[in-house]
Amino acid sequence: FDSNIVLAISKNTTTSSYAGLALNSGNAASAFIHFGDTDDSNVGRLDYNHTDNCFSFFTNGNDTERLRIKSDGDVGIGENTPAARLHVKTSKRDVAIFESTNNASSGPELFIKHSPGADAMQHGDTIGLIQFQGRDTLNNATLFSSIRAIAADVTHNDEKGDLTFWTRTDDSTFTEKLRITSGGNVGIGTTGDTNPHYLKFNANRSTE
Repeated sequence: FDSNIVLAISKNTTTSSYAGLALNSGNAASAFIHFGDTDDSNVGRLDYNHTDNCFSFFTNGNDTERLRIKSDGDVGIGENTPAARLHVKTSKRDVAIFESTNNASSGPELFIKHSPGADAMQHGDTIGLIQFQGRDTLNNATLFSSIRAIAADVTHNDEKGDLTFWTRTDDSTFTEKLRITSGGNVGIGTTGDTNPHYLKFNANRSTE
């Protein structure tokens, strides 16, 4: 062991031997580990709360929670009640950075996958969405625009995909405004374009 280790738990009688550390507390309390130094005895902390069965990680002070893993597996970073599998909340403008140091001809890839199972996807299904949400004047969460990937054709060896752009016109109207088809055609104001470029404005003015 490293000479700085104060406590070591070892059970190495065989190659398949396990070693464990058990912390048992009341079912309405928490089990925790403190990390301290000469200036602060608990500047960092790891808690397991038995009330709601969640893990919480604290840094830079005993009461500063940074990350939480809920009982259902949802993870919150800067958010104690995550609303998705991963919920990141911060006052900083830059929320996430994905950086690759691979010495290749292209940079990192970000995959949005939809895997419902064999024969489950249908023609026209939405594979994934990038949603842009903000707040209105009454602080209501409002979806303002969206980019959506469409599985136009899921036939094996003949798969086709479209890309659509949606915007909000008013309180109740949120519709597709632009589509790039699998063939490269662009439709603005229409989803049924057949020409390389098709523009549709309104009943009084349209062009192709």
